[in-house]
Amino acid sequence: MPTVKPPGVLHALIPAAHAVSRANETATHMARAIAHLRYKLCYTSDSTKADADAFKVALSNIEKALTGPYLMGEKLSLADLALFPFLNAWDLMMGRLLKVDSGAAGDSLKTLDSQWPNILKYRQLMSQQPFVMKNAFQDDAYAEFLETRIAKKPAAKS
Repeated sequence: MPTVKPPGVLHALIPAAHAVSRANETATHMARAIAHLRYKLCYTSDSTKADADAFKVALSNIEKALTGPYLMGEKLSLADLALFPFLNAWDLMMGRLLKVDSGAAGDSLKTLDSQWPNILKYRQLMSQQPFVMKNAFQDDAYAEFLETRIAKKPAAKS
């Protein structure tokens, strides 16, 4: 008859590993949801109001998910590394969003930003990470790069 061993450390870690896996899956899903819309806003000249609206919904979903300083709470995780790159070049993205979204005609970047205070805090916290500071690009340089990309690229297909 086989003996049953009491749950050990590995057994206790299974729920934590499952939570990490779910958080990484959620971050990947959010990154995927925003990636195509960010691409259309930043890299093409044919973004529509519907794209802008969908982008705002994706940002609002991220806003709701950010209940702590980081995506999974108090500690930086792989989930943050999966999501944060899609929130880079924020001012540029918001500028493009204002340009495409006719409903935001009188809005400023600050007014638009105020819809997502958790994302703004998150971006500030992530931007202070040494690995981000070392590898980050400046919005102006990125905007210049995008202008040359948009000018050379045919319109995206939906």
